[in-house]
Amino acid sequence: MAENQFKDNEACSEKDNDSDKQETAVNLSSSCQLATSPSEQASGQTSDIDPFAYLKRDEFTSEIFKIEMNNLPKKCGIGQLRKKLVALGLKPRKVKVLQSGLYGFANFKCEEERQKALEVLDGLQWKGKQMKVKKANPSADPFLKKRKQEADGGPDSKISKTDSEDENLSLSERLNQAVSPLWKVPYDKQLEEKTSQTHSFIKRLGRDIEKNIFDQSLKDWFRSQFKNCKGLCCDLLPIKPSPVLNSYRNKCEFTIGQSPDGQDKTVGFRLGSYKGGSISVVEPEDCLIIPESMKHCVKTLQHFLQTLSDKPGFDPQTRAGNWKMVLVRTNQRNDIMMVVYFHPQKLPEEVIAAEKQKLREYFTTGLGREAGIKALYFQIQSDRHEQDEEIFCEHLEGDKFIMEDLLEMKFRISPQSFFQVNARAAEILYSTVGDWCNITSDTVLLDICCGTGTIGLSLAKRLKNVVGIELCKEAVDDAKINAENNGIQNVKFYCGKAETLLPSIIGQFDRNDVVAVVDPPRAGLHQDVIKAIRKCTGVKRLVYVSCKPTGALANLLDLTRSESRRVKGPPFRLIQAIPVDLFPHTPHFELVMLLEREDETIMASPERTAEETIINELL
Repeated sequence: MAENQFKDNEACSEKDNDSDKQETAVNLSSSCQLATSPSEQASGQTSDIDPFAYLKRDEFTSEIFKIEMNNLPKKCGIGQLRKKLVALGLKPRKVKVLQSGLYGFANFKCEEERQKALEVLDGLQWKGKQMKVKKANPSADPFLKKRKQEADGGPDSKISKTDSEDENLSLSERLNQAVSPLWKVPYDKQLEEKTSQTHSFIKRLGRDIEKNIFDQSLKDWFRSQFKNCKGLCCDLLPIKPSPVLNSYRNKCEFTIGQSPDGQDKTVGFRLGSYKGGSISVVEPEDCLIIPESMKHCVKTLQHFLQTLSDKPGFDPQTRAGNWKMVLVRTNQRNDIMMVVYFHPQKLPEEVIAAEKQKLREYFTTGLGREAGIKALYFQIQSDRHEQDEEIFCEHLEGDKFIMEDLLEMKFRISPQSFFQVNARAAEILYSTVGDWCNITSDTVLLDICCGTGTIGLSLAKRLKNVVGIELCKEAVDDAKINAENNGIQNVKFYCGKAETLLPSIIGQFDRNDVVAVVDPPRAGLHQDVIKAIRKCTGVKRLVYVSCKPTGALANLLDLTRSESRRVKGPPFRLIQAIPVDLFPHTPHFELVMLLEREDETIMASPERTAEETIINELL
């Protein structure tokens, strides 16, 4: 990563119309939704709500240049579809694929680009499917649609049992329910539930892997695994708990909006999603998983916004207002980095400059200085920008980064670079990964989606070389500095898409003992990355870290399926898995999986049957 959320690998981005990155996100998903506001009830105007009012405003929306694409290839994803559209010379602003994967939508900048898309795509043959394309109507504003349904008493306006139960809770309880839904569950029970989820996933994964294996000797090995691993396809080790349960999050995004009682420029979390009909913001002071230093920072910013700035908070319904949100990062020493997001609307440059100056002065010489902000940034964030446009984050005051201690090393963290949100639990995660790599002094480690280089750098002194690949330039810059600060010289970091860089990089080490570690976003790795790993026979072991196991399913199937025309290189075998809890009081966790390259003697076993060959050729 999107509405109101924590961005992890977090839970991991996300994320996901932009499949760029990087981090997984813990969505503030909750069924709790606020009732119609008192002012609306008094005026009786709720039935006049227009979910399409945004089309009449004097602002651009690509919804008016949208197409619907039917008969897409099976299991077509957003990233795959976007790549195809771009390869055909089209310029989609937004791409969406419905869960069924059989149809999707694409938005464009103007009617000319939409017409071109209609001409290019209609009747296009793609992976055995003939696409059917037509113009699509704009989507309704999800918040206004929900409010209108409630006002009109439509079939979708019924309040769920959970909603009615939430009405009896205090705001503090509802907020914790939204941010950390397991907050009332004893921690040992949380671990049991996460273990159960892992068990169900591994069981499903085993069934799916077996369907894609056509080598008899490999089938025999796989079936023996089921017998030896209590019905699972690999050993499932006991979950590793987090050493800290509360106040562990070192990164959060807070919304700037209206409180339930109408107080503008309240800084905190939404009680639910915009789509679910909730836009009210509640302060985070009672949040179980937020550190006190972060809460104090947010409270201090709120004081500035409400007393010293005459610019309003951003309204997601009308798209008016300026102050949008704030990103806060901290470390185990309670140093604070803050990035404040501001919508410029049509304000003159000098007015925006004045707001920045007031913000800077408040946190350096004013009342805000006692918050101890270590690094202060300001970022312009309008509604629309080109997808590949680089968004500039302006440094206002203090250091440009904060430092974190991890595994007796120091790591630099910039505003947009990825770093695990629970540092102490991350040490357990990375130590587990290192143990499973089974490295020697001759090993080359490929650290794919390396972030600030934490995994590779923590292992660098035990192996020959580390090669890190990361999409976020800030993170790569941090990784290089981290290597220098920790006196590590046998590392090299590359910035770019792994699917583009990996084939040429991996070819350099084809004859070495290569271990790959992948820690991708929630949606998993690009298919081309998986293909490159399969082709590099030097990669004997692969450690896959997933913050959303179901998002990694397609990757795991492609890594373990029998070799075919589509998938070259000996397959991997799933050896063992272990969940590691980095997110107490939430349903999320990390799953570490060890895969080893199939023994070449198995691949050299008697020729496949004619039936197996035919099946492979069809893949």
